[in-house]
Amino acid sequence: MPITSRRSTIVLSLAAACCLVAGPTFGQVCGSVGSCVEPSATPGCEDLDCCVTVCGVDPVCCTVAWDASCALLANELCIGLCGAAASGPCNQPNGSPGCSNEACCETICALDAYCCDFEWDFTCAALASFNCISGGPGTCGDPGTGPCTEPQDTGACSDAVCCEIVCDLDPTCCSQSWDLLCVSVAEQFCVQGCSLECPSTARVEAESCGERSNDPCLGDGPGQSPEPLGCGEEVCGRLFVHPKNGFDTDAFSFVVPFVGGSTTRVEISFTPESPAFLAIFADGCRPLEEATAIVASNLCATSVEAICLPPGPYLLVVAPGEPDAIGEEVVDCAFAEYRLAIACLDPCDDPCGTAEGACGIAHGGLGCDDPECCASVCDLDPICCTAGWDALCVEAATSLCGLEAPPNDLCSMAIPASEGPTPFTTIGATLDGPELPLQCDEGFGLSLEADVWFVHEAICNGPLRIETCGTSDFDSRIAVYRGGCKALELVACNDDGLFCAPAGASRVLVDAVCGEAYLIRVGGFKGAAGFADLSLTCLGSPCSTPCPADLDGDGSVSGADLASLLAAWGTSGPVGDLDGDGTVSGADLTALLASWGACP
Repeated sequence: MPITSRRSTIVLSLAAACCLVAGPTFGQVCGSVGSCVEPSATPGCEDLDCCVTVCGVDPVCCTVAWDASCALLANELCIGLCGAAASGPCNQPNGSPGCSNEACCETICALDAYCCDFEWDFTCAALASFNCISGGPGTCGDPGTGPCTEPQDTGACSDAVCCEIVCDLDPTCCSQSWDLLCVSVAEQFCVQGCSLECPSTARVEAESCGERSNDPCLGDGPGQSPEPLGCGEEVCGRLFVHPKNGFDTDAFSFVVPFVGGSTTRVEISFTPESPAFLAIFADGCRPLEEATAIVASNLCATSVEAICLPPGPYLLVVAPGEPDAIGEEVVDCAFAEYRLAIACLDPCDDPCGTAEGACGIAHGGLGCDDPECCASVCDLDPICCTAGWDALCVEAATSLCGLEAPPNDLCSMAIPASEGPTPFTTIGATLDGPELPLQCDEGFGLSLEADVWFVHEAICNGPLRIETCGTSDFDSRIAVYRGGCKALELVACNDDGLFCAPAGASRVLVDAVCGEAYLIRVGGFKGAAGFADLSLTCLGSPCSTPCPADLDGDGSVSGADLASLLAAWGTSGPVGDLDGDGTVSGADLTALLASWGACP
C-alpha cells in the first residue's frame, strides 16, 4: 500500500533521499515480491514506498538480501504499511493508515479502504474488534491483564470489580477481547461513576440521608423497627460510611405469601451506586453467615436473584461494602443511592408437574415437561427447579433419563430462532439432512452429523451473521438453506469460523432478504455433540426503516450518529437500539458501522 501524506516527515524525507541516491537500482527490486516486515533471502520487498524508504537507510536491503535488519527497519519506519509496528495497534485508533497486524489490517481495509488510505480511526478499530481480534477468554482481576481503560486482545481486565460490571453488560469483553466498546463501558461506569434516578413509581425510605434511625441488624446504630416492604414494591434508599460515626444499614420487613405451594418464588432486584449488598434473614437479625440469601452489586449494575422461600415473615438488610468487608471504605450518602424491588411470583416447590419446557433443551424456565425425569434431575441439581433449566440440566437429563433426541431433531420440527442467542443441544440428535456439497469442504471433509434445526424469518435486508462462536463446547458445523424442508437450497455453510473462538465453533454470513424464511442446520463434525448458543445478528438494515442507523436524520450514517449511539450505551433506548432487543449494545454498533455512509 502506498505511503500517504499522513506519514511522518522523517519517513518522507528518507524516501526522497534514497530515490535521489539510487532510485533506478532500487526500482528494479522494490515493489516485486515478499513481505517488507519479514526477512527474505532476496533483495527488496513488495511495497514500493516502504522498500525505497528502507533501502535509502541501508542499501544492502536492495542489493544483497532483505534480511532481519531490513525487516526491523521496515517495522520501525514504514508508517501506514499493514503489518508494520510503526503503523500502530489495530484495536484502537492509531493516527496513521493501517495497523501492525497484517492479516487484520488487510481484512479491515477490504471492508473500509479509508482505514488504509487515510487513517485508522475509531471505526476501523471497532471493525477490527468485531472481525479479527479475539485473543480468547480472560479472568477478571488477573494481574496479567491490562487496565480496564485500555483495549487489549484478550478478554477481561485487571480491576476485578470493574471487569465484572462490564462483562455482565457485554459478556464478549471477558470471553473474546477487551475492545474499545469494553473500554467505553468501563470509562462510563468505573471511571466516571454512575448515577441512579428514583422512578416515580418507587417510594423513598423514611430514613433521611445521613441519619441512622433504622439500623437494627449488621450495624451498630439504633435498633428501631424495620420499614415494611410489600411484594411488588420498589424502594429507593441511601447508605453511608463515616470515619467517626460508623456506617448505615437499612432494614426492611416483608412477608412471603402463600401462592399455592409449600414455597414461593421470590425475585429480588438490587441496584446500588457504590459497593453494597443485601442479606435476607428468616428469623430476624442473625450473623451474616446464616443469611438465607445474599445479593451484591456495584456501579449501578442490577443484580437479580430468584429464590424459593416458605411463606412467612422475613427481614431484608441493605449494607455498604462487601459481605466480608462491611463499611470499610468511606462513602458519602449523596453518592450511595440504591434501588430495591421485590416480587413474589409463583409456587416453585414442584415445577415438575406444571413445566412446559422440554427436558432435552435449555429454556430458562423451572423444571421440564417430563415429571419423572424432571424430579430425577432436580434431586441431583436443585437449581434446575429453583433458578432455571440450563445446559447443565439438559446434560443431567440426557444422562439420567436416556433422552433420545432434542425436540428440533428433524427439519420438520425446526424451532424459531430470533436475533440474539438461542440455547440448544445436539446430544442425542440424529442425522436428518442431505449430504453437504463440495463447496462446503473447507479442507476438513463434509461431515455434518447429529444435526438440529432452526427457522428464522429475516427481519433485515443485508448481512445476517449466524454463529456458535464463544459458546460451543463441541466441534460444530452450520448449513443454511432456503426453500423449505422438501426443497432445500443451500445458501451458506461453515465448519470452523475465522476468528471464531473456541476452536471448532462456526460462523456464516447470509445475505438476508426481508421476510424470507431460512432453515438453519447445526450439527457436529464427525458426530461431535454438545451444547451451544445459536446467535443471530442482523448487520444489514431492519425491514421497517430504510436507514435506521441515521440517528440524527441528516441522510447519512456518520460520526454524529456513532456519538449518539455510544452516549446511549447500555440503556434501553429508544435512541441507538437498532436491533430492538431492548438494550443498546455491540450488536447495534455493528449494525451502525455496516450502514456507514450515505443512506440509500
